[in-house]
Amino acid sequence: MGSFRYIELSSEEDERLRAIEQSPHQNKKVRLRSQMVRLSHQRWEMGRIAAYVGCHLQTVGAALRRCSLCKIS
Repeated sequence: MGSFRYIELSSEEDERLRAIEQSPHQNKKVRLRSQMVRLSHQRWEMGRIAAYVGCHLQTVGAALRRCSLCKIS
């Protein structure tokens, strides 16, 4: 069984993250985190996200945790 951490996004938030993800002017790490959050919103399991973006499962978990904390505050 995989690890799941889903981030719910509004359509406006998803559009903003997509713009960040596709912007060549954004930092590579910021674009990568945006992509991870958007994939989580699409109900991808964390292991699948990690394999897709080429990073460790803990990196995905940290990015999603960071995003969920930002949404709370």
